[in-house]
Amino acid sequence: MAVFYTFYLLYLLIATLIGLGCTSIRYKKSNYSVNCPLNDVIVSVFADPPYSRNNSTDGVMSDFIRLGIKLCFKSKSCTKTKDIQWKWVQSVDELESLIKNEQTNIAFPVPPSLSSRRTRFSVKARVEYFPILLSPGPALIVNNQACQRISKLLLVKSILSVWPILLLTLLLAGISGVLIWALEYHNKQRHFSKPFVKGSYDGFWWAVVSMTTVGYGDQIPRSIFGRLFGIAWILTGVTLIAVFTASITSAITVVSVKGSCNEMQGQRIAVINNSETEVTARHHGAVVKAYDDIMAMFSDLKSEQVDGILMDRLKGYYYLNIIDDDMLRVSRALQSLMPYSVAVVTGNMTDIITKNSCFMDLLANPRGKINRMMKRYIVPVKPMTSNEDTIGLFSSGSGALTNTILTITSLLVILLLCGCAWDRLYKTNNCFSSTGVPRQMLTNTNDIAMVNQSSVDQLAQIQSALNSLNEQILEVKVMVGGKAQEKEP
Repeated sequence: MAVFYTFYLLYLLIATLIGLGCTSIRYKKSNYSVNCPLNDVIVSVFADPPYSRNNSTDGVMSDFIRLGIKLCFKSKSCTKTKDIQWKWVQSVDELESLIKNEQTNIAFPVPPSLSSRRTRFSVKARVEYFPILLSPGPALIVNNQACQRISKLLLVKSILSVWPILLLTLLLAGISGVLIWALEYHNKQRHFSKPFVKGSYDGFWWAVVSMTTVGYGDQIPRSIFGRLFGIAWILTGVTLIAVFTASITSAITVVSVKGSCNEMQGQRIAVINNSETEVTARHHGAVVKAYDDIMAMFSDLKSEQVDGILMDRLKGYYYLNIIDDDMLRVSRALQSLMPYSVAVVTGNMTDIITKNSCFMDLLANPRGKINRMMKRYIVPVKPMTSNEDTIGLFSSGSGALTNTILTITSLLVILLLCGCAWDRLYKTNNCFSSTGVPRQMLTNTNDIAMVNQSSVDQLAQIQSALNSLNEQILEVKVMVGGKAQEKEP
């Protein structure tokens, strides 16, 4: 058997030298065959971090291809294998041209937008695509600082948008005030003033407090029709207040939980030119702005020239870790697998990708190795959560709320100081008596008391004179009576 295999190898060598054989030498190794290329292998690399880098053999897929070349070409007795020529391209169109014209042997990374084109199914271009890496889908990256400001504005607008309900409530309260005044007009136990202006104002006050509570009891209807109307108005008022409260609560909830930073419709979304995410953004109704320079996209996002960036999630994680700006967050992740492939031109590498070959086996089963390589380049980033990052008007971390609390606290302190100063000033100037009654008022009271005392004294003198006069009159009567008795005998 060994002799037969030796003659077989000699046959392949002679056939190759005279041009009748294959362009590679095959060696049998364990459970698979190894095909060694005799010509130079041209590897075209499209600079697309983190999968590959410009003028460098670093990157997730670059490391994978280098590992394949090492395992299947250089470590498997391929002593006659020629050099590996690395060629870097700067655009997807250039990569597509090299594949189409068979000017390369291996090309990567082939983005989803290119692998899904007609080139993949072209009969003329003898190309086979191997999906090496599956990205979970695109991600929407936003400026969290801009989102917070927009959320606050939307919250204020949402609260102010319920003004028609408030206006309707006040108008109905006014009508109810007039009606309750009319129903209680002829009631003897009057709780509503008889004049229309003051009476309707009392009715309006009753309608408002009956809407929010059951009333304060300062004005209550006494007539039968007035009380029946009061019951109907209380039920109507409770309903109006419930609708008003629910509208404000709904507005706050929608802005806080959903927000505009999770949506793409109508937003200015930056995408990579001619990418799969450009199509996705258009399908979601975004105002798309295409870029060729990724760093320019992030620069415009920081300066708020765009509202968000839609790009491959793994690529977004890579750039976010490089930029290292805590204000840039992933607000939304779309679930749509995006395959990145390795293109092998079968026309000039037939034996390299034959069934059960080492390189073919590596391309067909890349998951374990590619996952280990991803750890080196891709680190998950902190997502944007509604509880922590969406700061509303009444959130504990809101600067507006902090300023409002400080302003109100300062106003309270100023009022307290003014009150203390006012009290101290009047006490210093003896404007108050020890009992707290103003001294001017106390002086007026003393004057009145003195006048009253003088009047009492005068009245006492008059009474004494009258008593003396009365005694004199009695004496005169006695004297006159005695003389009359003497004359009678």
